[in-house]
Amino acid sequence: MSARILAVEDTPALRALLQLCLTRAGCKVDLAEEGQSAVEMFLAGAYDAVIMDIQMPVMDGLAAVARMREWERGEMRAPVPILALTANTEASDLRKCLEAGFTAAVHKPFGREELLAALHKHLGAKPAPAAAGGKILVTADPDFAELIPPFLDNCRSEAAEMRKALERRDYQAIAAASHKLTGAGASYGFQPLSDESRLLEAAAKAADGAGALAHLDAISLYLERVSVVFP
Repeated sequence: MSARILAVEDTPALRALLQLCLTRAGCKVDLAEEGQSAVEMFLAGAYDAVIMDIQMPVMDGLAAVARMREWERGEMRAPVPILALTANTEASDLRKCLEAGFTAAVHKPFGREELLAALHKHLGAKPAPAAAGGKILVTADPDFAELIPPFLDNCRSEAAEMRKALERRDYQAIAAASHKLTGAGASYGFQPLSDESRLLEAAAKAADGAGALAHLDAISLYLERVSVVFP
């Protein structure tokens, strides 16, 4: 696995373990000890994925990932997979991670195989960098060739309907529609669509109009720029 990873952990022993596991898997690893430094490195670097602890000094993982996602939206970049490292196993804690912007969670204590499997899963779903003209190239499974075009057309229709629902402040309709996109997006190979839809659903459930609009705009932009290629 060849990837550039930002690993963020305040415990020295776990930082060393992360570095060892990832470098032996063929990754290039940068390390940070707390969230503020991680944000600065993320904004300055070009990472394929981030693995970040939740409880850290200076800036915790939830605040750091929210800042990273805010920057990505402002720069119109596809979301980088960001995995949370957490000892919490409650469903409510996982929901907080996802709502903050994490892609998924790896529970502590973690094993090497568990960590690498999670990384492989989300790196495999990550789209290629934007091509000329601002397009986002996604390599898709050829077996899905007949399904993907109508799926994306339906997603664009759903986004348009959610925009109408937002105008009339029908947050329940937005939450229901975005929940469907969350489940289907990554299954078809469009992880950023699932990531933004998950955040949109959370904003709708909180009746956060400004947040819902920001995530809906990100979804619309992604659907406008995405271009599918089949190997």
